Amino acid sequence: MARLTWKIGAALALAVMVTAAGHVAQPRPAHAQKYHLVEFAKVYPQTDEALAELETKYDATTSGSAKNMRCIACHQRVERKKPIGESTHYLPKKKRNAYGDALFAALKEMDDPARGAKRGKKIKDPKIFRAALEKVALEKDPATGKTYGELLKDGKLP
Repeated sequence: MARLTWKIGAALALAVMVTAAGHVAQPRPAHAQKYHLVEFAKVYPQTDEALAELETKYDATTSGSAKNMRCIACHQRVERKKPIGESTHYLPKKKRNAYGDALFAALKEMDDPARGAKRGKKIKDPKIFRAALEKVALEKDPATGKTYGELLKDGKLP
């Protein structure tokens, strides 16, 4: 009887390990930094109309819901090699526009240097993020020649 109990216990332990390994090995989708979107919306509420226009224009052709289109303020929309349903484009997290590059560089400068290579990646402190937004607002947009702050206050996206 003891041998049978031991075998059942070993089989259950193996089943749990295999199941756990299967869950860990699955690829995970990239998640937007919601706290960045929230702070951006608080500082520049006048961009809501421009973002809503983009959401209705691109929602069907970009993977994800209309809420994900808010990421286009800093990230570039990239065409897929093969469409997935109606989705012909996506927003990769590492492909940024000029404004996104400037904002990420400002975040890297303001972040704690003790974090090393991960600096600027996931800054959750709203004070640091707002300071980075203010710093980038003074920089000029290469496409229009206006500062990013002027563009965003006019309700336009860089």
